[in-house]
Amino acid sequence: MELGNLILGNSRGDYEVDRDLQDQFVGWMERLGFDCYGSRQEPDSEWVFENDVFRMQPYYWGDCDCGYDEKEWQWCDEHKHADACYQIEYRKIRDTTEFFSKEAQALIEELCGRYGLSYPSSCAVHCTCDYEKEWAAWSAENKHAETCALVQPNFSFKPTGFKLDWYKYALRNSYSSAPLTNEMIDEMFTECERSMREG
Repeated sequence: MELGNLILGNSRGDYEVDRDLQDQFVGWMERLGFDCYGSRQEPDSEWVFENDVFRMQPYYWGDCDCGYDEKEWQWCDEHKHADACYQIEYRKIRDTTEFFSKEAQALIEELCGRYGLSYPSSCAVHCTCDYEKEWAAWSAENKHAETCALVQPNFSFKPTGFKLDWYKYALRNSYSSAPLTNEMIDEMFTECERSMREG
């Protein structure tokens, strides 16, 4: 996964898409009046295109629009690592000593020893309290709404439920809900083209 997508992106899925399919996929997009980003090339067109057969949405650079982010921030404000957690003790050393000094490194090495962590390879980020378990449980029960722009796929084909996400433009660091093939692209876009002619 590209670093930018890992940090900022939303392109996730079950199957990594072969970038060699990009020319074919983008060729079909252009044939239907979209640019390689998924935007309509007509003036004053809507940001998202949707009909009964497919939905196309350019890569989304905005914020959560379903309220999940606010709930997440609230949870984080209300839940903290325990004072005796390795993470807190490590931060105290980091914030109260010259970090690269022999004194700081000796304190961190001693701290790693107390928690059974190898020094220096495992000295940076560890939670030894219940914070991460509580976070994982909360996170499993709380997700973005399916309609949130952050989690909407860039392309979805309604007859089969196929979904495709990309980073910035079509098929860059892309992931899909099923393996994407040349034949599949032609079949889906033939139906998309028909739906646009009839609509």
